[in-house]
Amino acid sequence: MNHEEAQALLEAYHDEQLDIADTVRIEAHQAGCESCRVWLSDRQTLRARLQAASLRYRIPADLDAAIRAQTVSAQTVPARAATAQGAPPRHWMLELDWSRALAASLLVGLAGLWAGHLLTVRGSAGDEWVGAYVRSNLSSRPLDVLSSDHHTVKPWLSARLPYSPPVPEMAGPDDELLGARVDYIERTAVAALVYRHGKHQVDVFVWPAGQPPDSATAAAPIAGFRMASSRVQGFNAVFVSDVSAPEMAGFREHWSALAAAR
Repeated sequence: MNHEEAQALLEAYHDEQLDIADTVRIEAHQAGCESCRVWLSDRQTLRARLQAASLRYRIPADLDAAIRAQTVSAQTVPARAATAQGAPPRHWMLELDWSRALAASLLVGLAGLWAGHLLTVRGSAGDEWVGAYVRSNLSSRPLDVLSSDHHTVKPWLSARLPYSPPVPEMAGPDDELLGARVDYIERTAVAALVYRHGKHQVDVFVWPAGQPPDSATAAAPIAGFRMASSRVQGFNAVFVSDVSAPEMAGFREHWSALAAAR
């Protein structure tokens, strides 16, 4: 990443809005760029000052007293009229209505929190795998290393991860290795191999067996994306794509056979 490209992304980086790939590239660039480091330092200092500053405006005591007096006066007149006619004071009715509204709001809020909790529990399994796949498709640079040669991709991953994952090329009319990137699932760095399968993209996340994340979370389809998992040569593999179930099964078997043969 050159200086011009980095400058265009610094604002988003400071606001933590970049994807994993762009974040890694920005951090690598600023390590050797003093002007970008100075810019980020200035922004962080400004943010700290704004957060520490007391920006709340306190209303003057005399104005507060005048507003309260007018409010009490406005409530007292209709209340007296209502009391004279045998009706309950209006301000008591207002307080009763407010209590009911507050109780109803609390019930609705608690119901919403409970529903959100259920949705989170039900939707958490597999979300990170699909999220990583979608991010790579939306990113301007979905690959950190662009190559169909496993002799290039495997050393690149080995230099950035504490293991050397299997990298089947799958060269053929329907399947082709496009490259790879380092991704993060459940706060763990994993190798993400990217393949072309027909007109579809298939991401294969690979990391050592027995280590997090849990491959069992790749189960049922999520929002049209299909997942599968495998274990080969002491590594876990999770497959994510938008292909059909038979296509996913065939790709998984083909990939696993090639990985086991290496």
